[in-house]
Amino acid sequence: MMPARNVARSSLPKGSWSQTMLMQPKSFVEPITFHCRAFAKRMSVHDCMAMFVDANALNQKDKPCHKCAQGQDNRLNYAKS
Repeated sequence: MMPARNVARSSLPKGSWSQTMLMQPKSFVEPITFHCRAFAKRMSVHDCMAMFVDANALNQKDKPCHKCAQGQDNRLNYAKS
């Protein structure tokens, strides 16, 4: 990502002003969370899906996310949206 710069619009070549402006990151939006039974804490759906997919794709049977019913439900609901 390009760092923000304080540049006067008149000092830039024509048409390059839009390239110096940065969009606000989407990280300001609160993530959707739920109570994870396996970890006994609040967790974002995104983190849950990432750990669920990793544990099942790599067949990590020692991870609590392996074959987790909540992780499967979160993944299916995300796929439907």
